[in-house]
Amino acid sequence: MIREWPNTFLLEFKTQPSSSARNMNGESSNRRDTITSSTSCRIWPGNCLSQKHELQKKHKAMLLDCQTRPHNLTLTKSQIDREIETTYKRCEEEIRKKDQKIIMELDQKVMDQQSTLEKAGVPGFYVTNKPLDIRMQMYLLDFIVRLSKLEIPS
Repeated sequence: MIREWPNTFLLEFKTQPSSSARNMNGESSNRRDTITSSTSCRIWPGNCLSQKHELQKKHKAMLLDCQTRPHNLTLTKSQIDREIETTYKRCEEEIRKKDQKIIMELDQKVMDQQSTLEKAGVPGFYVTNKPLDIRMQMYLLDFIVRLSKLEIPS
């Protein structure tokens, strides 16, 4: 029997009685294992949620298979952990690449803005990559915007 909790699978199954599976009275006992997926303590990136759900379905099926073969439980758990780890690393790499792409696009927008303002003859604007110069240009642009909003007394 499997009961599904958020990111947790609870397996209950009977095993063959063995000397270690007997209680104090010599009776055989039911074995109950709880398998908690390591995804429960991870924050998965939004674009990888579908991959996470597919993995969860696959892992649930693997754990169901362990009901009939409990001796495979440790191997299955380690395989699940490896798959989760590789998927998580792949998702992190995708996010890192997207972040780099966004940064490159923002840098291009800054350079386009600097070029346009330089051509318009706005003092202090020229194409640069130096953070200090860019910060100064941001302050200049903010000052120009504030001046444009002021009402001129007549």
